[in-house]
Amino acid sequence: MAVVKRELPAQKLAAILLIALGTLVGLRWIFDIQWIGRIPTTREMGLVTPMMLVACGSCLCLLPRPAVRPGPSELLIGVAIALLLLFPSAMLIEHFSGLNLGVDFARAGALPTEGTPYPGRMSPNACLAFLAAGLAFLVHLRRPERASGRVFSFLLWTVLALGASGLLGHLLGLQSLYRLAAANRLLPITAAALCVVGAGLWLLRERSSPADGSRLHGLDRRIDRRTFVALVLLVVGAGVSGFAVVRDTFERSASQSLLTMATANATSLANTLQTSLWFPRTIVTRPAVQDTLSQLHRRPEDPPLREFLSQVAESFLTAGIGGVRFYTASGLLVGSAGVMVQPRDPVFNDLQGPGRSARLLWQNGYILHTETPVRDVSGRGVGRVVTQQRMVLFDELLAAMRGSTATSDALICSRDGNEAVCAPTRFYATALHLPMFDISGKPRLPIHQALLGMTGVAVTDDLRGRGVVAAYTPIKDFGLGLVLKTDVETLFSPLKQSIVLLAAVLLGLISLGTYALRSQVRPLLQQIVAEQRRTSVILENANDAFVALGVDGRVTDWNPEAVRLFGWTAEEAVGRNIADLIIPPAQRAAHNEGFRRFMTTGTGPVLTRALEVSGLHKDGRELSVELSVASFVQDGGYVAHAFVRDISERLAAQRRQAESEKHLRDLADNVPVLISYNDQQERIRFVNATYRAWTGIDPAAVLGRPVREIVGEKLYAQFGHHLRAALRGERTEFEVVTRARGELRTLHTAYVPDINAEGEVVGVYALSTDVTETKQIEAQLQALARLDTLTGLPNRRAFDERLQEALARSRRGRRPMALMFLDVDHFKDINDTLGHGVGDAVLQEFASRVRRCVRATDTVARLAGDEFVVILEDLNAGSEAGPVARKIGAVLEVPFLIDKHRLTVTSSIGVAVVEGDDVSPADLIGKADEALYAAKRAGRNTYEVSSLTGDLLK
Repeated sequence: MAVVKRELPAQKLAAILLIALGTLVGLRWIFDIQWIGRIPTTREMGLVTPMMLVACGSCLCLLPRPAVRPGPSELLIGVAIALLLLFPSAMLIEHFSGLNLGVDFARAGALPTEGTPYPGRMSPNACLAFLAAGLAFLVHLRRPERASGRVFSFLLWTVLALGASGLLGHLLGLQSLYRLAAANRLLPITAAALCVVGAGLWLLRERSSPADGSRLHGLDRRIDRRTFVALVLLVVGAGVSGFAVVRDTFERSASQSLLTMATANATSLANTLQTSLWFPRTIVTRPAVQDTLSQLHRRPEDPPLREFLSQVAESFLTAGIGGVRFYTASGLLVGSAGVMVQPRDPVFNDLQGPGRSARLLWQNGYILHTETPVRDVSGRGVGRVVTQQRMVLFDELLAAMRGSTATSDALICSRDGNEAVCAPTRFYATALHLPMFDISGKPRLPIHQALLGMTGVAVTDDLRGRGVVAAYTPIKDFGLGLVLKTDVETLFSPLKQSIVLLAAVLLGLISLGTYALRSQVRPLLQQIVAEQRRTSVILENANDAFVALGVDGRVTDWNPEAVRLFGWTAEEAVGRNIADLIIPPAQRAAHNEGFRRFMTTGTGPVLTRALEVSGLHKDGRELSVELSVASFVQDGGYVAHAFVRDISERLAAQRRQAESEKHLRDLADNVPVLISYNDQQERIRFVNATYRAWTGIDPAAVLGRPVREIVGEKLYAQFGHHLRAALRGERTEFEVVTRARGELRTLHTAYVPDINAEGEVVGVYALSTDVTETKQIEAQLQALARLDTLTGLPNRRAFDERLQEALARSRRGRRPMALMFLDVDHFKDINDTLGHGVGDAVLQEFASRVRRCVRATDTVARLAGDEFVVILEDLNAGSEAGPVARKIGAVLEVPFLIDKHRLTVTSSIGVAVVEGDDVSPADLIGKADEALYAAKRAGRNTYEVSSLTGDLLK
């Protein structure tokens, strides 16, 4: 059986809220409990207000209806009403007469403030509201008659009006817009509590005059009253919420506008300062000034030099500078022009910055005072220049900011230790010295935040005690802070008209809504009937089976799709237990237990979500179905509506797809190729197991992330253009070199566009093959093709390449170079007498000695047999080649010890020198070869040197 829940009456709930709030605030006041003080505005409450709340809550709790008079509670009701009449009346007398009747219970040491001028005393409107509540409870003690009912209604609406107006005033910010008297300002929590009191009085009256079903006129009036109240709450709530949003939007917009103006003007002020600081730098960078001060440093009394500096100073007066002074390094004044201001009230703001000595002075406007050192060409200080100039544009910008509204003001300050030093402004005639931090170490004012490098907007009280909106920002890196502020009342003045308009609109909406509801009741009922018919048609033609269950778990609705899905006709299903129809036998015990829990609590694991379960067909076969269940309260219990969909085909398709995907995955994961897929946003959507083998990273960790982020900018730069080309529909192939697990790998990658049926490229397949070993073999083969296997020297092919490069460098640098041809004298005799093995050893030793005789940057190569060449680059002169040839000859004179043979080996050397001219390799080789044969003709074991121009042999 369903369990019918007992609901707590709203009137009792209101009473509990009032008693709980009053008790908490009273305990905080008596015992100074700090955590209770965290409830907003409870710290401003005295002891009388929580007493009134407890009294109102007690009356609401003990006065359910006038005919019921609980004997033990009658005295408590009388005491509560007496308190509600006594204290508010006494405080009203205090407010209007100025007398102190001793009913202001304030804590010791409590001081008057703008919000609470009389600590412990309720505001006049709060006193009036509690007095009206007390009178309403007193009237309710008597059996209501016609006149008493009207009086009760008047008192009820008085309480509601006062509470709602106070709460709306707080929500809409009327205090800041209209400057309501502080003594008549309701605390927000008090206003909210009075609204609860008014609602409780309304509920008390409704419960005390139950509806009579035989009196249609009374029922109609009750419907009208409730409709009116609902409309008032709805429209006023919506209107207030909308206005609050508008007000917040306006406040944010106005604050942002003020901040934009402040930051823009701060930039302009900074630019003005930078422009003004340019003038003294112009003076000190003049060579004539530097040279003159350098001479005056040695001859300080030289009149012509002093006259020259005075003329220079005079020339700058036309550029807006008011005064210029030149001083030597020893501090001696040697030239001046104009007037230097000495403010009577020395207010200055030092400008920060590297190498900067400047400050802003104040005397009926800002003056920029700079001291700039002068250095000669060697960087030695020879003097300094002191300038002063009126900051006319600076003052005009500030005047424009201050004139933007009637209450705007702009403040510029600098920091001096733990003080902000500020010049006079529109509202402060004298200079200001403001301590930076409060006791807790936080900046006190917006200007202090600006001096700490912060930018923002704050709503606060200024030094005049007025509420302002202040935008603050630093002025670049000069160590200055700017605050632009406007009175809150001025800033929000456009909203005042909006409040009047809002009230008129809300009144019109309430009137129109009441009329509309009264005139539309019957059409609405007709519409509800039509909607029920439409819902029935929808369910009859739905593609999902619809099953409705009553509070006893029996079927109440069974649509045609349910007939098709489960095989039972509607006549067979309606009235039967659902478990006997479609729940498989193995699951019926769990279903029955869950349904009993659902009937008791209204909750269950199948509610508000789609579940895949098994259902039973009439013929006994089980079905795979998707079930969605919703519940609601009806007839004192819980009922359920279920939508059921056959998903057998979908599950079969999913299984087939999963098997196919598994086969493809197994295939992709077991090929030695990195396979991946990238979407149009270059994000990785698939990568096979080869990625883990190559990188050691789980493929799941890279899915959904951009390719650029995974591979890094350096590697992405190698192939990014190929990927973008593939995303445009082009098939591309390329090779990249990357590092994987500490090893360099060369990958050959092919990008294949994924084109859908509409011809659009939706992604790119990437197939990467590791060709590192192939590349290594190619590199080894290329290296072997350029080396002589016997001596390890470059061979003829490598020599040809290096000679061409050397000649190109010689031409570009116009540097001499030489080519040496060498062969082993009588090498054929060595081979013929001692064998080719000894001959090969001689060639190896010959190559080793020649290589030791030249620089590492030079090239030694073996052309063939016993022929060797040496390329000498970057010579200072062509004559340097001869000593190298002599050095080689001397090194070769040391006997060769090979296989116990002591051999004397010599060489004939031909040298061709080119002086950076445009010479072809063939010409240079031919010239060196000629020199070699000249050395042989000279008797061998010697060298010959020839030079060569770009076109003629010498």
